[in-house]
Amino acid sequence: MSRKLVLNGNTLRSGDPTLKLDLPWTAHPSIIITATSPGDLKWVYLALPLHNDDKISGVTIYYQNSGKLSFISQTRIVLQTTPDVAHVVHDDPTDLHSTAPASYTSAVGGIVVKGSAVLELRLLFKNTTDWIKIGAIEIKYN
Repeated sequence: MSRKLVLNGNTLRSGDPTLKLDLPWTAHPSIIITATSPGDLKWVYLALPLHNDDKISGVTIYYQNSGKLSFISQTRIVLQTTPDVAHVVHDDPTDLHSTAPASYTSAVGGIVVKGSAVLELRLLFKNTTDWIKIGAIEIKYN
C-alpha cells in the first residue's frame, strides 16, 4: 500500500555560508532561500524520517522562484550509514523554473532505504536579489 509523508520545507538545512534560510513569520508562510553570492552547487538538505526497507517511489517539491534565472537545478536522494560515505541513489537533473507557486514530482522508482535517507536540493542563484521559496515536500513510499 502506497503512503505519503508530507514534510515542511522549514526543516531544510545547509552548511553553505553563502545561503540564507529565512524561516516563516507573519509576512510569509514558507522558507525563503537567498544567496549572498551568486553561483551553482548551493545545496540544502532534508533528513527523511523513513525506516529501513521502506521503498521510495516519488518526491514532490512545492516551490516558487522570484525569477527564471535562479532555480532548483537538481533533486537527489542519498543513503548513508557510516559517516565517511554517502551513496547517491536518485539523481534528477530537472530544472525547476516556475515563478508561480508550482509542484514537481520526481519519479524515484522504488529505492529501498538502507540506513539514513536524505533529500538534497541543488540550487543555482544568478543574482543575490533572487529567492527560492519551498513549501511542502511530499515523499511517496511503501
